[in-house]
Amino acid sequence: MVKIQCINPQFIQSPHIFDWDETPYGSVVTPDVEGAKRIIAYCKMCAYENPVWVKKIPTNDPIIRGDKKDEQ
Repeated sequence: MVKIQCINPQFIQSPHIFDWDETPYGSVVTPDVEGAKRIIAYCKMCAYENPVWVKKIPTNDPIIRGDKKDEQ
């Protein structure tokens, strides 16, 4: 879980801060990271669209299927 501050211009004086689960998308990164993808995180209080950049971290965990061992 990460905390995101909503960028809705109507709430500049009292910004909304909400929890967002980045796990299904990867890790939160800055826009200049190679391979970063832009997705939208909707504010849970005002439903405003907040852009977030994420990147999947590759893993080399083996996948075991039956009696075979496949590399991902």
